[in-house]
Amino acid sequence: MESAKKPTKSADRSRTYLRHKATILETEDDIFCVKYSPDGEYIAFACGDGYVRILSRRTTKVKELIADPKKDPFNQMPITCIRWREDSKILTTSSADGFIYFWHVKSGKLLFKIAEEENQTYCLDYDRSFEYLATAGKDHKVRLYDNESLSLLSTMERGGSKYSGHSNRIFALKFHQINSNLLLSGGWDNVVYGWDIRQNTPSHHISGPNISGESIDVIGNNLLAGSFTDTSNLCIYDLRKLKDPLNLSWFCENEKVPEGIVPSCVYTAMFLKSDPEYILAGGANKNELRLFRSEKPISKITMLETPCLSVDCHPEGDEFSFGCSDGGLHIIGLNTK
Repeated sequence: MESAKKPTKSADRSRTYLRHKATILETEDDIFCVKYSPDGEYIAFACGDGYVRILSRRTTKVKELIADPKKDPFNQMPITCIRWREDSKILTTSSADGFIYFWHVKSGKLLFKIAEEENQTYCLDYDRSFEYLATAGKDHKVRLYDNESLSLLSTMERGGSKYSGHSNRIFALKFHQINSNLLLSGGWDNVVYGWDIRQNTPSHHISGPNISGESIDVIGNNLLAGSFTDTSNLCIYDLRKLKDPLNLSWFCENEKVPEGIVPSCVYTAMFLKSDPEYILAGGANKNELRLFRSEKPISKITMLETPCLSVDCHPEGDEFSFGCSDGGLHIIGLNTK
């Protein structure tokens, strides 16, 4: 484990929200996804070199998992997304090779894999009861699996009507945290769809967000969407209205912004589950991550050497980690008290 350069942070003058704890450099490849285990003991990160790496927060040791260790390392396909099972013992990952992998974390054993023919799988998510697993990626389709049998239940894809499904790659999936029948998806076609998984048809259609990473989240009726654009890059939609979103200002009210500087194109965004009043979002152009409270930016981490691609928060809300395209995993203490 190698330490890397600290990112630069700044906050409003009234209090300190962010504290750098560590920077981990185990790879020089993109970190496409970061996820804390439900018990908060581990941080798993999905890497562009085909490895899943798992950091023990207690021992600071990193375990590496790879599906095919005999394969030429230059031909390994990126791991694109991660989800933990509820017991923190099983890790599910998606890969650009079109496979879904299921790992036993303690032993490092690959338990099972699902092949999605002629697909590159970019994202996945479980519903709150872990009854369903959803996946999506290059082929524009959203697949729904039974989590116990791992059998394919349905495939949701574009039909005859204009607003019946995605027409480009899908990079984000999110089940509603209460209504497990509602699954949200977003990608390069500038549309976020809400799917009723009982009907296999869209129940919601939101035009505008260009999704290029895990940048959609939902709390109650509020849908957060981070777009890979420097205008309207972070919005909150009311799922009951589906229009007239609240556009969050990227820059602080009194921030001195040099001429020609534009907001970051957002790769990753999330509500803090411990307190949804707070939002984390990061991206490219201005390689940085920002913390928002009550829909306003209050603190930032700037001067990152490469774009921020992924972020996740500890279950207790006092820490978050984010991954960058240079392989740096940054662990930050968070004070919201």
